[in-house]
Amino acid sequence: MTHSDDPAFLTVPQKKKFLLELNEANAKLFEQGEDERLKFFIEGNSVFGAFPCGDGRTHHLSVMTKTSPGIIKIIPSLGGLFKIGWPNLQKEVMNWMRRNKAEDKCSVLITTYHFSKGSKARCCAGFNGDTQKALAAALDFRKELELLFGKNNNTIVITIGIETDSDSFILHGEDHHKTLDLFLLAEHQSKPAQVLSEIIRLLPSMRNDVARDLLMLLMGNLRHIQEVKASGRKPENSHHQESVIFMGKNFGWLNHPNTALLISTLPLNITKQATKALSVMHSNIEHGRIRHEWIFMPCASYDGNDKTGISKRGAEFRTKEFTNFFMNILTKQFPKRLADKMHLMETIFNEEDRRITVI
Repeated sequence: MTHSDDPAFLTVPQKKKFLLELNEANAKLFEQGEDERLKFFIEGNSVFGAFPCGDGRTHHLSVMTKTSPGIIKIIPSLGGLFKIGWPNLQKEVMNWMRRNKAEDKCSVLITTYHFSKGSKARCCAGFNGDTQKALAAALDFRKELELLFGKNNNTIVITIGIETDSDSFILHGEDHHKTLDLFLLAEHQSKPAQVLSEIIRLLPSMRNDVARDLLMLLMGNLRHIQEVKASGRKPENSHHQESVIFMGKNFGWLNHPNTALLISTLPLNITKQATKALSVMHSNIEHGRIRHEWIFMPCASYDGNDKTGISKRGAEFRTKEFTNFFMNILTKQFPKRLADKMHLMETIFNEEDRRITVI
């Protein structure tokens, strides 16, 4: 990708046009992927939910696994910290799992951490670049989920590391010290049968049918790793380059790597997320990793089937409140020059057709 089409180096009008076109493209892609999702949910025995950092390099898991948007439910938290005791997060997860159980599906919950092999500076800023602390947090969250939901055939919790220089996964076993490095498997062009045997070795308690569903995601990651390598992407280009901060719940369409920092409204630490997002954005500007100004994009969701208009108007009010909340932190805790470079793009998201509207 050249500077002329890299979102980090676009002008603000170009960035806004890029975001609207990305949303439209992904809305159409979601519609086109209906058959793939239907096939997966009918033929598969598992449903996947992942908890990545809201870092712009880690939340685009559909891209990293070559799967249709919607196959993996993504619940991010900028900074990589999760607590199942957070009320909104717990409610979201439990409602999702109830639906899975009603459809007789196994819920596979994926806790994650991320790091860079090439530079500590490119590791998770939420843990000050300390990969061991990031891993420990992912394992602690795994324990919380296992304590809440138990260890049984209908709920499985696993941990995956994301190496952001290559977008490769590291699968941790039930003994978390035992791992499977997919970058090495990609180097050896491993076959599905080999990968499946490794999954079973690392996760012996996992049902074979669930292991086969997980295999689909891992084989997709192997293909993605090879594509990243073939593209000639340099590791130093995997540093933070986000020029958008998004705040809301439905961000699945924002799957262009390293474009947006996500502030999820589900975790309880929303103030900490906003502060971390602004710190990263300030660093991006100060170090010249992005050009021109940046965009804050609050986005509340509404029911597109609601004919009364109440749901849509309610979303507009929530979006405005997101703006008030965020601006209070920006203006009180950060230099004025950061606020001066911000451009506001208030939006609402139609949950029916997955399209955004600027308000």
